[in-house]
Amino acid sequence: MSLGLLGSNKSLFRDTLTGKAFLIGSLLPDVDFLLVILFRFIDRETAIEFHRSFSHTLFLPLCVLILFSIIGLRRRHLRSIGIGLSVGMALHIFSDMLLWFAPVRYLWPLNVSFGLLDSTSVSVVAWNIVFAAESLCYAIFLRLVYARTTTDFTSAAKVHSTLLVLIFLALLFPALTMHAEDFEVVAYFPALTLGFPAAIYHLCRNWIRLFDIKTWRIVV
Repeated sequence: MSLGLLGSNKSLFRDTLTGKAFLIGSLLPDVDFLLVILFRFIDRETAIEFHRSFSHTLFLPLCVLILFSIIGLRRRHLRSIGIGLSVGMALHIFSDMLLWFAPVRYLWPLNVSFGLLDSTSVSVVAWNIVFAAESLCYAIFLRLVYARTTTDFTSAAKVHSTLLVLIFLALLFPALTMHAEDFEVVAYFPALTLGFPAAIYHLCRNWIRLFDIKTWRIVV
């Protein structure tokens, strides 16, 4: 959410490709949730190893930056996209390292991890509420994206953000009664199936010029 506020600040990025790519990059590390949920039903230990590992290594934004710098030697737009993506991904990783209650394997595949709050004692209820808040944060993210740009908050965005808020509220009761391991799957499912896709969709829709055919003729 804080990354969304930063990236959607027009005074910071002035509505450039860098700012647009930053917002997308700030979401990309969480794609590992898809594999986490898949392996959660097969092997929970494997799922835990996947989470905040390959998608949260600082080598990933570094590779993205190098790749876009190479292919963008004569294409300034691609360099701007690469900078935005890599910075957004890197800040997401650092945010998880500083603000999450579990360690992040920030140098994966090396067996090195760090989490500032890793040793913090958290109750099951508090842990569950944090998981439930994923949907709420996606709803706020959508609001921030539209609030900081000239595009009106569309009816689809209103529906998506309202549904995400209602999901958060609906999750509060089971958060008080369910075990953390079971609630994790319940809470992440709507965040992944609605929150994450909605965030990507509205980013693309809000800045449709980034994906416009004429623009890509210039970019590519």
